[in-house]
Parts: sequence; structure tokens; C-alpha cells
Amino acid sequence: MTRTTPPARPDHDAPAGGHAPRTGRANWSAVDRELVHKRAAAEVLVTGLASVDPQLVAVAARWPGDHRLYDRRPGTAGHLLLLVESIRQAGLCTAHRHLGVPLGEQFIFHRIATRLAAPVADLRATEPTRTVTLLEPAPRYRAGRPSGAALTVEVWCGSTRWATAEAHFSCAPLPAYQRLRAAARTRPAATGGRVPGPRDAGVTGRTDGVVRSRLLVDRTDPTFFDHEVDHLPGMLLIDAALRAAAARTDLVGPGPRLSGIDIAFGRFAELGTATWVGTEPADGAADRPAVDVTISQAAGPVARGRVVAAT
Repeated sequence: MTRTTPPARPDHDAPAGGHAPRTGRANWSAVDRELVHKRAAAEVLVTGLASVDPQLVAVAARWPGDHRLYDRRPGTAGHLLLLVESIRQAGLCTAHRHLGVPLGEQFIFHRIATRLAAPVADLRATEPTRTVTLLEPAPRYRAGRPSGAALTVEVWCGSTRWATAEAHFSCAPLPAYQRLRAAARTRPAATGGRVPGPRDAGVTGRTDGVVRSRLLVDRTDPTFFDHEVDHLPGMLLIDAALRAAAARTDLVGPGPRLSGIDIAFGRFAELGTATWVGTEPADGAADRPAVDVTISQAAGPVARGRVVAAT
């Protein structure tokens, strides 16, 4: 499907610090847990959805006042993780409610990139924050049914547009997904740089500015393993990338400074397989502190990304 350019909307195109998008006239509907693929109510961030026009969707979210992983302090790994999960959930409920993707279809996120657009006040002492996420979905179709979409996202907090994002995902019925997974498991291993082997378990090493450490996976984690999965969740990998980048104080500086992440997934990260997170100085990032992150298994890299920090 060819994407068309939506008409200019002063509220949608307002700069940071301007007027928040006017969605009061929109017909809001509640978002159930199943629409964001969560079982526990405590893990649901989005609360409502409204179709502003055929090419624009507004999603309301309330951020928890206290959560074991999400952090309201701007610039922390947990703060960006909260933002990415809000966008992921907004994309899921948009796909189901706005694009007509049936419940039970399997979703694969290929890339998500987000960047803080404005400073955000410390929200730890306030009531749970309500954000409005505006999504412009550009859907793809196969045989007359939606097969995925590219999302252009703005996140508003009060009257401030404080983050922008892009996300790309595909979706498929369960039988097609199962065939895809079977093919992925038999895919040849990638060639290239060495991936640490079993004898390196638990070891963190540094070579020529590259730091590698093993990702410890807790299958009982109530956030990442809220429901049964057949691979390591993408959000778990994003969390690992953010925390590994934040630990590189030699590259991003001390204290909460992270301001964005751009990560793409090249293959599934299999359960029960050693997973390694490597960080190194970002090429061509002299104008802004940044860390390149590669997440690998024995078969090769599963995700590559860049985490940037505020100057």
C-alpha cells in the first residue's frame, strides 16, 4: 500500500513546548490487556485509543508510579525502556483496533528507534503520568489482509512533545509464523567475528574498546516473560542494550544521560542459548556520545543498535 502524506494539522505539528495535540473530540475506547499482549494488569501501560483520522491514531498511556524496571528519571536506561515499551504497546493496540489485525496473530518487530525531543522533569514524586502517543501507521497488505506497518510516532507529555520514534513490524497468522520459526532454527550460522563460547560463561571481557558480557536470562521475570514465548523477547534485548550502554561511562559519561536508541533485529534470539552483549565506541559519532551495541548468539548477531547520550 502506498502511503499518502496527511494534511497539515497545527496541533500535530506543533513544536516542543507548544500546544498539546487536541484529541478531546476523539472517540476514546478502553484498551484491554489482550490488545497489548499482556496477562498482568500491572504490565499494561496504555489505557485508551482513538482514531483521529484514517492516518492518525492517538493512544493514551499512564505510567506506573513504581515499577521494578521502568524508571521515571530522564536519561536512565529504565526511562528509555519505559518509552520503548509504551510505543510497542501503542503499536500493538493500533494494529488490532485501527488496522484490523486479528487477535492471535504473531508480531515481529524489526526495528524501533526513539529519541527524546525535549527535557523531561523528574516525575518520581508526581501522580502517574498520562502521555498521548500519536501514530501515523503506514500499513502493508498481503492477499488483502494487513501484514505489518511502519509507524511514525510522537509522544506528548502535557503540552510538550518530548519524544519521537519510528517502528517497523510485521504480523502473520500462527501457522505462517510457525513455518517462519522452523526456517529460522535451521538457518545457517553467520560467519565473521568470534562469539564467546560456553567456557566464557559469566565472563566480561574487553578487547580494543569492545566490552562483551553474557546476558543473564531469568525465565521467571514478570515483565519480559509475562506470557509464554518461543524466543527471547525483543524488550529483554532492548533492556540489555540500554543497560550495557549506560555502563560504558567511558563513552557516554557518568550519570543519567541516555537520550535515544535505534535497534534492529536480524534474527530470532533463541531460548536456552548463550547470549552475549557487546558494546564499542560508535563510528562517526563525534558530535554526540554514543555506543554501538551488538547482541549475539552462536549462530551470529541477533540485534544491532546504537544508544546515544545527551551532550
